[in-house]
Amino acid sequence: MLLINWLLSVLVRRRRVAANEKNITIYSTKDGYAFDNTINSKVLCFAFGLVAEIERNLISMRTKEALALRKAEGVILGRKKGSITKLKILIDNELEIIDRLKKGESMASICRIYGVSTDTFSKFRKVCPSVEEAFQYKMTHFYTSSK
Repeated sequence: MLLINWLLSVLVRRRRVAANEKNITIYSTKDGYAFDNTINSKVLCFAFGLVAEIERNLISMRTKEALALRKAEGVILGRKKGSITKLKILIDNELEIIDRLKKGESMASICRIYGVSTDTFSKFRKVCPSVEEAFQYKMTHFYTSSK
């Protein structure tokens, strides 16, 4: 089997397992190397794999150190919980959402239309009393039990 690859750094660490189990020759078009089952290829592949692993570890350490420094400076890391952007989409379409609720459309389908979660919609109901009223209207008029 023949495998042609442009960049070795991604493929080298997986090559040792795959090429040893099957008779695979890997050619690198960028670097001009050929990796087959010879001892020279195995040593070169091991060296490339080791360099790639060291590089990944250095990047990881550098990232962790930078994040720890930012945290020590008091910077809040990560995405803000409950980003306002999704809530703003609902607020901008408040009247249309009220109409949908009054027509009996489910909360889940409205959430799918606007690409928000049901948690965001619940927060939206708390922020906009008119939406909460429309939701309660829907619950009493469309979901009454007939026993």
